[in-house]
Amino acid sequence: MKEYSSFHPLYMSFYSPDIYRHAARKGMGLGFVYLAILVAVFLIPKVMSFDRIVSDIILKEGTSVANQTPDMIIKKGKVSISDTQPYVITRSDGKTPFIVIDTTGKTSFSNTEAPLYIVTESKVLVRPGQGGWQHIDLSSLDGVVINRTTMYEFLDWLEDWTFFLIYPFAFVMALGFRFMQAFMCGIVGFAFARSKGHPFTYSAVVRIASVALTPVVVAGTLLVVLNVSIPYWDIISFAAAIGYTIFGVRSSMGADVTA
Repeated sequence: MKEYSSFHPLYMSFYSPDIYRHAARKGMGLGFVYLAILVAVFLIPKVMSFDRIVSDIILKEGTSVANQTPDMIIKKGKVSISDTQPYVITRSDGKTPFIVIDTTGKTSFSNTEAPLYIVTESKVLVRPGQGGWQHIDLSSLDGVVINRTTMYEFLDWLEDWTFFLIYPFAFVMALGFRFMQAFMCGIVGFAFARSKGHPFTYSAVVRIASVALTPVVVAGTLLVVLNVSIPYWDIISFAAAIGYTIFGVRSSMGADVTA
């Protein structure tokens, strides 16, 4: 029987029964390892696309914040600035408060008018939503200087490294999602095989399901690259993965896939 590499499913999974029969056989390497490689490679264009969006935000909002950043020193956990307080840094619209620096502790805000960040003498208060504030203690900082120059340097660093900061988290989330889909497709495929009286093992069907996800992953990446949006794509793609799993199971019936 002809042997296939991990490269062949990238196109053969769209049409070839042989690649599914190959995946179903024990120890052929087309299982979760293949799925992990598939996700890792085809996630790159998606993260790059998101990286461009983040870079645009950095360019717009980050530059606006950097332009308004005062000369600020944190010494022995205490914040000091020379400008009049409260010092308000707005968003790029020039109206909405984004950061307020007030080391005097005399400024108070209602929930509707409060900025996202408030810098006090010894803490940074962060408001993630309409709920309460989260505190970041500054007591461990000493000799930190923040001004426009350091902010621009930070923005440059962030823009250069955004992809590498995002990718690991995106990979873990995407891989977990695809693993879950492979398990679910495996359940459907296993039930289909048993209904036809074929002695498939669940592990064999999951290997088939891992390859069956290839057309979905490839198509999804192409949609991102081409900037095309299809309504209910998540539902359509999952249905397609189930369809390819059943196709793979049907194609493998009669082969030695009981292991």
